[in-house]
Amino acid sequence: MAYCQGPYQLLVEAPPSRSILRSSRKIDFEKGDYVVDTDNGGGFESMPSTAQRVALLVIHALHGQRDVITAPQFAAAEDRVRKALAAMVAAKEIRIDSIDISRVAAGRVDRVVNFTDLTSREALNTEKQL
Repeated sequence: MAYCQGPYQLLVEAPPSRSILRSSRKIDFEKGDYVVDTDNGGGFESMPSTAQRVALLVIHALHGQRDVITAPQFAAAEDRVRKALAAMVAAKEIRIDSIDISRVAAGRVDRVVNFTDLTSREALNTEKQL
């Protein structure tokens, strides 16, 4: 079967389907580096790819937003997180169960997104990642 049309067409088969990524390297967001698996002789610890994607989207959505102290700022931060994750929700890759953005100390804000990975039916959260 011709893969394209025209004078330069090649008679080849369609490319194979995309591979599916089962896990990603775990990221230590405090250090900004991968987590080394010291228990199993090196390499890197793994984390679900969906969890890594969600954590990275949340980090980028809230980049530079450490001084969240008022109710309107909390609502705006939650709105930014929902907008950042909208594509994954629309593609039915995740379902957002809850978003908890709260101030725990001066200059410290906890950001926890509880979600369900619809590709594996696993309930996850970003608490350990962020």
